[in-house]
Amino acid sequence: MRLLQRFLASGRDYLLFLEDDLSFNRHLGHNLQTWSLLRSKSIALAGLHNPGIIEQACDLKHRAYLVSPDRVFGSLAFLLSRRTARFLVERWNTVEGRLDARMAQLAGRLKQPIWYHSPSLVQPVGLDGASGGGVHRAADFDPDWKSDLIHWPNGGRSRWNKKL
Repeated sequence: MRLLQRFLASGRDYLLFLEDDLSFNRHLGHNLQTWSLLRSKSIALAGLHNPGIIEQACDLKHRAYLVSPDRVFGSLAFLLSRRTARFLVERWNTVEGRLDARMAQLAGRLKQPIWYHSPSLVQPVGLDGASGGGVHRAADFDPDWKSDLIHWPNGGRSRWNKKL
């Protein structure tokens, strides 16, 4: 709760919520900066680690899975918008459950899609999960994956860079 309140006081648009004991994709910053859903501010709540969540749909163009709030488990890495964080803070005590379930259930009330980045950009490194239920590894984690989309700082133009 204190983290969400500090974030709201910061004036920033998004919070990157990370648990401990994670291995990160080497190009995490680039991959987030070029993720079209984040660039267009279309994210209310998004996951960066898919531990095998059953998706409703797959959006290949935007490298994302659409996930129902009741299918979310694990909170290793979330992106939250300012609006979502405010909503969570205001209603936190209206639901019960673990952190991940509360966040997803409340975010679902916003009637905004919950997206998961594909491929996963973080992976747990510990032997046991924080919930005591063991580590849920992402099958699609690649520490070296880098988006082909290149963002040019001059005016925000971008282009697709073909791999040789």
